[in-house]
Amino acid sequence: MLFTFVVKMALIQPVGFGDVYQTEALLEASATTLGGFTINQNFDPEIEDILRSETVFWQLLPKRAAQAPIVQKIKKTTRPQVGFIDKMNLTGSTMTPHPNTALDLTDPGEEVKAIAGRIQFNHFPRSMANQQGNPYLDEIAEETNDLIVSCARKIEMGLFRGNKTTDPLQFSGLDAFCRADHTFTANITTATPDRIADKLNEICMRATTDRDVIRRVTHIFCSGAGSLFLQREIDDRMLYQNLMEVTPGVKVPGIVTSNGIIPIIVSPYITDVDGGAGTDTLTFYALDMQTLEWNGVFPYGGSRKYDPQIFDISNTINGMPLVEERFVLLYGCLYPRFSAEGIWKLNVTAPSGSTWSPQSW
Repeated sequence: MLFTFVVKMALIQPVGFGDVYQTEALLEASATTLGGFTINQNFDPEIEDILRSETVFWQLLPKRAAQAPIVQKIKKTTRPQVGFIDKMNLTGSTMTPHPNTALDLTDPGEEVKAIAGRIQFNHFPRSMANQQGNPYLDEIAEETNDLIVSCARKIEMGLFRGNKTTDPLQFSGLDAFCRADHTFTANITTATPDRIADKLNEICMRATTDRDVIRRVTHIFCSGAGSLFLQREIDDRMLYQNLMEVTPGVKVPGIVTSNGIIPIIVSPYITDVDGGAGTDTLTFYALDMQTLEWNGVFPYGGSRKYDPQIFDISNTINGMPLVEERFVLLYGCLYPRFSAEGIWKLNVTAPSGSTWSPQSW
């Protein structure tokens, strides 16, 4: 639990989360100014701007309220049987016992996780900086901005590469969820190389022509290196690409498939495999975004939003708030509905040196 302390007449009174709205010392509130420092500011507009500039996948995900610490969904896996019968004798219709159509309650679920970070402000350095007139701008504002950027990047990276198996504190991302039967391969190093566009088109067709579960690929994600190889291939074949707006202000090329035009979104958070002297591997994700969702929890004491939120841990001295720490917090997890039926991956074998340096995680 986080605490604030109200200091008056040499008396220190502990204040918990339950008193937050009375003290206004620990919440997202209207901005006030103390010695050039921004205190208890409502960071929502700034956070939204940073999320728009630093993420794409996160913006596309529908947000849902997590109803329990572990998000689980009831699945329907069987249907009543029907068949042809004698039209003159309807009593011959197939009878399906109820237990044979019972709901599947075996979903192991995904646990809600937390992403957090904080920065601490020592009183004396702040006093000295304020006395000098903050000659290097408002460093607390800069550090707060960097804190939110770091959180946004951690979220987006986790959506692709998070793995609760290797780190129980993480939520799992696309890499962990993608099933073996939804993973395809292509090789562009042979004398007669595969066409990346053809393989992606095949995935789209497999998705929409599955009789058991009908889905639709809505977005394709890849790295910058993967996008360049696909672009060269499309240019060589004189294929036409349209620009599509996937989020407000973000326009990307769309690849023509038998299932229509699908946007190709480049993400710096996708890490290809550098094979050294051997071959490299480029990764493409084909997603049905209607089957993916973020299940989150509103942080107590903050606003009713699933975006990262900023909290201040403050002392109130003679009625004036003094921020000691700034805290960013997010609760939630990525949940793939229908047993990850809407996630496909294409691994493309490419010549050595095709990939770029992997991003840190």
